[in-house]
Amino acid sequence: MTSRTKTLILAVGVTAVLSMGGALGIFVAVAPYLMPTAKQQPPTPHLSPKRTFTTPSIQSSVRPASLKKTSTSAHPPVTIKPGKPVSFIDLVKVLGPTVVHIGTVRNLGHGPLQRWMGGGPRGRASGLGTGVIIQPDGVILTNNHVIASADIIKVRLEDKREYTAEVIGRDPETDLALIRIHAGKPLPYAKLGDSDRLQIGEWVVAIGNPFGLDHTVTAGIVSAKGRRNINPGGKRGYWNFIQTDASINPGNSGGPLINAMGEVVGINTAIDGRGAGIGFAIPINMIKVVMPHLRKYGQFQRSWIGVSIQPITDQFLTALGLKNKKGALVTEVVPGSPGARAGLQPRDVIVEFGGKPIVQSSDLPWLASTAGIGKQVLVKLIRKGKPQTVSITMAAKPGSGVRLPRSRHQGRAELGLVVSEITPDVAKLFGLKRMGGVVITMVEAGSYAEHAGVVRGEIINQVGNKVVRSLADYVSAVRKVPKGQNVMLLLESQRGTRWITLRKR
Repeated sequence: MTSRTKTLILAVGVTAVLSMGGALGIFVAVAPYLMPTAKQQPPTPHLSPKRTFTTPSIQSSVRPASLKKTSTSAHPPVTIKPGKPVSFIDLVKVLGPTVVHIGTVRNLGHGPLQRWMGGGPRGRASGLGTGVIIQPDGVILTNNHVIASADIIKVRLEDKREYTAEVIGRDPETDLALIRIHAGKPLPYAKLGDSDRLQIGEWVVAIGNPFGLDHTVTAGIVSAKGRRNINPGGKRGYWNFIQTDASINPGNSGGPLINAMGEVVGINTAIDGRGAGIGFAIPINMIKVVMPHLRKYGQFQRSWIGVSIQPITDQFLTALGLKNKKGALVTEVVPGSPGARAGLQPRDVIVEFGGKPIVQSSDLPWLASTAGIGKQVLVKLIRKGKPQTVSITMAAKPGSGVRLPRSRHQGRAELGLVVSEITPDVAKLFGLKRMGGVVITMVEAGSYAEHAGVVRGEIINQVGNKVVRSLADYVSAVRKVPKGQNVMLLLESQRGTRWITLRKR
């Protein structure tokens, strides 16, 4: 072996030793980080003693809750009871079966070409929405705009069973409707909560059928309360919306807004198309006022004062002798109205109605409309800087009409008509020249009356052999007609008089 070869072997050996030593050193250095130990825990970040991090929770007024098993025979509402922390999973499992898919069909008339060719098949328009079961006998709460003008209403339950629904009652001015299905056995139903106890920032869940996607669940918070400057579809009404950022889309209308206790606190109704996360729901406490009328009469029978009002601004404080901007400023009093008979005058400032303060002028219309026909209400006002109290006997709002009370299982008005006694205000509204008697204020869609060509504003002079001179005459005559039998009505309009025949349902 030459000296050059020995030198090469020595160099390779030294290099190998050094490489092994380096590798061993690296292994020793990183081994503690690569080989886990049973006692090792991840490092805990340092938190400032002044800051506390917790999971989101509901206000103290909302208690933790757990799933409650229900008995079909006892017909309790499905609900969540205290016991363990609640999650959205619990709410959906319990409330999901109470939410229904509503599909509607409206028959369209023949177009000009079809009529010229002698008829042909009619067109149809369909719609969809949501509802929530609120009674075990199949009573469902939804929006009026979901079922308005529908000829057929189909309801599909969570388990895919389908039923045809009948309309119990509806109120366009609050956009509410009650319908009923007959399932043959008790159905799970939701518990109604107290929307006055809702707090801004509280968790809420919405369940509905946006774009036909059944039982879609979204969650958010109560963003605001008391939204009154919202007019869905450009229609004015008695609005007092709950605002939420829980996602609401077309098809969600009529579905429930649910709090953390599993209670329905609102009915989802409208969205603001200018941005995402701006939805509106009708408060359940407002709905509780309307529902008894819908069950009994098929509509909400409103009372009224007969005044026009406006808000109070800073410019009016000195001129009216006021200390603050609370109240409603009267701008006009309708002659012959309850307000006129009680002595109300323009420039009066109404500050209290029936014991309830008028903080904003928009408080008064709802209080006046729900006070009750024939009820006496004490009204406190300020006139020329001095407080006064007057008593007002509330009357029916012109055009709101009166329906006959009906049995619990009757879905529609007996003759398909809404009528009102002809008062001076009603006569002015419909352009009538006579006083007394009964005028038709609404014809139920799809009823015998609609098919007979009956329209609003026609006067009912006679029912059978009974001459109608008052609302009491009309009610008495209709009640004497056996169910299922025909009755003749003598109607009067600008075109003259005519007899029609309607069947009592």
